[in-house]
Amino acid sequence: MTLIKWKPRQLSINEFDNMINNIFNDGWNLGTHKMKDLPAVDIVEDDEKFVLKADFPGFEKKDIDLAVENDVLKISATHSKKENDITYTIRERQTKELERSFTLPESVIANKISAKFKNGMLVINIPKAKEEKAAVQNIKIN
Repeated sequence: MTLIKWKPRQLSINEFDNMINNIFNDGWNLGTHKMKDLPAVDIVEDDEKFVLKADFPGFEKKDIDLAVENDVLKISATHSKKENDITYTIRERQTKELERSFTLPESVIANKISAKFKNGMLVINIPKAKEEKAAVQNIKIN
């Protein structure tokens, strides 16, 4: 009996995934990307701030760049170590660049955004501007 090595075929549903992502895009995500190339992100909102948590396993703090430009929050990460002289038998963990961008709502204070990185998780606090309640103005009816 001869054993044949089986290689599962990657399903080509990227176009379908992109269509669904475009339909349900809530304005936070820019562009269309393959989700496997993006860091996993959770965003929580309360009355005072947004909290964005992004996973960067295998990265260090010095590998991550965070910037706000034209009301867009850009997160990128690049591995600082290069492994040129290593021959792999199997390589499933890749060293590559990751990048993600988010359009910030008008209600945030961009210059007060803060971030912490620990154990492969980036936590970004995005404070909201306090909403001023409009004064009630009675209008006389003639």
